[in-house]
Amino acid sequence: MQIAPIILFVYDRPDHTERTIDALKKNDLAAESDLYIFADAAKPGAGIRSRNNIYRLHKILQQVSGFRSVNITWREKNFGLAANIQDGVTSTVEKYGKVIVLEDDIETSPHFLKFMNNALDLYEKHESVMHISGFMLPISGQLPELFFIRQTNCWGWATWKRAWKHYNPDASFLLGKFDTSLKQKFNLQGSYNFIEQLEANVNKTLTTWAIKWYASVFFMNGLALHPGTSLTTNIGLDGSGENCVPQDASLSPPLKDIEIEIKEIELKVDEKVEEQVMYYYRHQNDNRKEPPGKIQHYTNIFKRKIVQLILAIDSNIGLPGLKLKLLLLKWQLQIKLAPSARIEQSTAIELRHGGSVEIGENTKLSAYVTIHTYGGDVIIGKNSGISAHTTIYGHDGVMIGEHVLIGEQCILGNKDLQDKGKKEIVKGIIIEDKVCIESGCRISNGVRIGTGAIIKADSLVEKDVPANIVFQTLL
Repeated sequence: MQIAPIILFVYDRPDHTERTIDALKKNDLAAESDLYIFADAAKPGAGIRSRNNIYRLHKILQQVSGFRSVNITWREKNFGLAANIQDGVTSTVEKYGKVIVLEDDIETSPHFLKFMNNALDLYEKHESVMHISGFMLPISGQLPELFFIRQTNCWGWATWKRAWKHYNPDASFLLGKFDTSLKQKFNLQGSYNFIEQLEANVNKTLTTWAIKWYASVFFMNGLALHPGTSLTTNIGLDGSGENCVPQDASLSPPLKDIEIEIKEIELKVDEKVEEQVMYYYRHQNDNRKEPPGKIQHYTNIFKRKIVQLILAIDSNIGLPGLKLKLLLLKWQLQIKLAPSARIEQSTAIELRHGGSVEIGENTKLSAYVTIHTYGGDVIIGKNSGISAHTTIYGHDGVMIGEHVLIGEQCILGNKDLQDKGKKEIVKGIIIEDKVCIESGCRISNGVRIGTGAIIKADSLVEKDVPANIVFQTLL
């Protein structure tokens, strides 16, 4: 058996990615597998948090081992998830004839790779089988060990070159092929509105690839092989992904340590399983409460829409009470203080040209600390302290880690950019965990200070400082 290459698509979730890779390394065939990683670049205008996460992610990827080979494609510009997957799958499957595909939030069972490779090998010559899924919905009741359905679940999947050549990324073309009867069949007799995802892609309110793959397989009368027990779980249902909002964890429960034997089964849709899937979709909302995270997600979207509305209203509309409340709402959305954060009364936070401020647990801002966002996000981690008379200019973002101490009368950022807002191209400032910056220091834009570094008093920092060193230069 020729082991299929694994493709992993990543963006700015280092912690999720690390868990995904760690689980994958525990698979039986990991050491015999070639791993291809497609790492997307930062989006235009990406905030300081995202850029720092990408930096951390790159550090993690450079240390990946445990596979036969590790091959990383660093995107020079942002592709977006859909284009990244379309390009990465196409180039890799053209070379190898078959691929196993994961995203950065899919944790796998130790038996996942064996299942996928055995299935790819056994069904390689069966043209009607176009998709192998490692994931199955958490349907109550007994399912067969293996079965075929039409839906192409993509939380860990595999395919062949012969099947992927039918993938059509043109949502308008695909949508135009549906009549009323086909829409009903595609939507599993109305149990789930898959067709609206295609419509959203046509209307440019959504940019995804998976629904186009499902439609492409559907029009080829293709089959998708599934396990009765899921071999993957999605660890990204926390709102961190590109096309997901916080979800009920029951959608992707913990993995079971079960090995599933691959064998030939009849090449047709298992109608009993399809009925169970339709029942699941129809009743899933009846069987679980709406997760608080999802409610909060949509609540914040609604609040932001209201804020945008009030900012568009002329200042002379004569509703000062309403305007005041909505501007306070805007303030609440842009400044996030952990309950245990301590802010002295004389601390000043100025939101100019947009931007936001986030202050973590048990962090203290002393008297006369001043933060000017100037369109950037200022993020301060937990258990940190900023001493009196220190000034922070946000501009392109300032990210201060955990357990960081900053002395009195320091300046972070460049004051001479203060009236240019987002128009000035700067890199922001990143101060990693456990850094100590003594009093009177000046930290310039574009600087990263590594974990555990000590910046001696009255130093001017104009270039990156490596981790765990003592840095001193005079202003």
